[in-house]
Amino acid sequence: MQKPDLSRGLAHYLRVSTDNKQHPDESFEYQRQRIESAFSHVDADLPVVNEYKDILSGKSNRRPGFQKMLRDARGEKFSHLGVYSVDRIGRNTQETLNIVEELTDLGIEIVVADTPHLDFDTPNGNLFLRIRVAIAQYEVELMSQRVADTKRMSLLRGDWPSQLPDGYRRERVDT
Repeated sequence: MQKPDLSRGLAHYLRVSTDNKQHPDESFEYQRQRIESAFSHVDADLPVVNEYKDILSGKSNRRPGFQKMLRDARGEKFSHLGVYSVDRIGRNTQETLNIVEELTDLGIEIVVADTPHLDFDTPNGNLFLRIRVAIAQYEVELMSQRVADTKRMSLLRGDWPSQLPDGYRRERVDT
C-alpha cells in the first residue's frame, strides 16, 4: 500500500498521568525536549505544526488532546508524530496497537523519543512495540491491583480506604 503524501510537519503528543498532575509543565517540557532531540537525528528540517497535550491516564484513548491529534492525523495535518515513549500513546495494548497501525496506514511516521531508531515496519521493531505496550498495560493493571489491595487492608483494619470526605476527620475510638 502506498502511503499518502502528507504536508510535511511534526506534531508532538505529550501526556502525563493524573499521578503527575502537580507539575505537568515540567514533564511536558521534558517530553518536548526529548522529542525535539530525537527528531534532530531523524529529520531536523521538519517544522513543528502542532502540539497535543493531556493530563489523563493512558488507560483509555478518550483524551481530548489525543482525540484532536487523531482527527488532525486523519485530516493530513502532519506527516510525523513525536512521542516521548510508546506508553504515552496508550496503556491498553490492543487500542495502542490499533492506533499505531492506523497512523502508519495514514502515512504518518511515528518517532518515539526514548527509542528514536525504532522502525515499526521491521519484525524487530514490531515485536519491540508489542512488548512495550504489553508492559505498559501490565503496569496499569499491577498498580490497580495494589491500590485495591491497600484499600481492602485499610477496611479490614477499620480505617477509611481513601482520603476522608470533606468535613470529616480521623479519630480512633477505643472499644
